[in-house]
Amino acid sequence: MIFVVYKENFYRLLRKLVKEGYLYKEVNIKNHRLSLFSESEKMNEYRKNLKTKSNQYHFSELKKKTSELKAKKDFIEKQISSAKQALIDFPNLEVEINKRKIILAQELFQMNAYNTFLDSLIP
Repeated sequence: MIFVVYKENFYRLLRKLVKEGYLYKEVNIKNHRLSLFSESEKMNEYRKNLKTKSNQYHFSELKKKTSELKAKKDFIEKQISSAKQALIDFPNLEVEINKRKIILAQELFQMNAYNTFLDSLIP
């Protein structure tokens, strides 16, 4: 995405930020047409608040993802345990059932590793 910022809009934004206390404006003594803008403490506070809100959003997304993974993990564990009953009911499909059981066990292992990693990111 490309943003086009015209000089007039840019200077309006600078004036607004100065008016609201986010920036300081220092006019050059030798040339009054030149100005230097610097950030105020209010800008740092705004940045910290924005970062905190962003982190809270990301942590809630992480928690949501870990709960989804837990539900999938429980489902796979139930499939693995029901494979025992399938072996009893269909002994002639033992090879296919065992192959599927191995695949499910591998998926479960990968899911556990990913879930553990996500849990380590949540404070």
